Amino acid sequence: MGADLFLGFAVAVMPEHGEDIDLDDLDADLVDAYEERLTDHYGPSSGSASAAMCQVVRLLRQVNQAHPGRFDLDLRSRIAYTMSERRATGKPLDAYPVPVFEAFEAAARAEVGRIRDRILAGERLAAAGRNPKIHGWGRLENILWFINEHGPLTAEYRGIRGVAANGYIRGVNSHLYLSRRDLLSFHVLLACQTGMEPEAIKDLRWAA
Repeated sequence: MGADLFLGFAVAVMPEHGEDIDLDDLDADLVDAYEERLTDHYGPSSGSASAAMCQVVRLLRQVNQAHPGRFDLDLRSRIAYTMSERRATGKPLDAYPVPVFEAFEAAARAEVGRIRDRILAGERLAAAGRNPKIHGWGRLENILWFINEHGPLTAEYRGIRGVAANGYIRGVNSHLYLSRRDLLSFHVLLACQTGMEPEAIKDLRWAA
């Protein structure tokens, strides 16, 4: 819906192109004009304009990734953030240059992939394990079997030699559960791909 409205706006403000809007016709001024249109429509204090701009910016980032080099530098810089209120003299105060932004996104995506692989490997190990209360805590797969069955280890297990030998409580739990450091990578990737502000991401909660 947000993309359709943006394209409809582009057609309306560039009638010389008819309905044949090309990627080369898009620029930073068009994005800013659309933001002004949304702000005028919803009001400056409404979150609806920000939500709509988030959809458009996310779409343009995906297009930029799929067609590198088609957007000029101004447009690539503009889609590094969602709303232009965060700019001064035409440039964002807190936005990174586009190459830096793209490097953050690539690094976060790679790290999320490593997290996924780590947990999948932990699940395979857990499936090969047996109850450590019967077969011993010395093997990592047995510890992971126990975690998979009963949940993350707590402080009462820190004195077990096998737990200490395999990375202590935090280390063994991380084979099957996300750590605080993992969440940071997810936050960075979500911010890069959606345009959400870090403060808003911190306030997100899992649905019951």
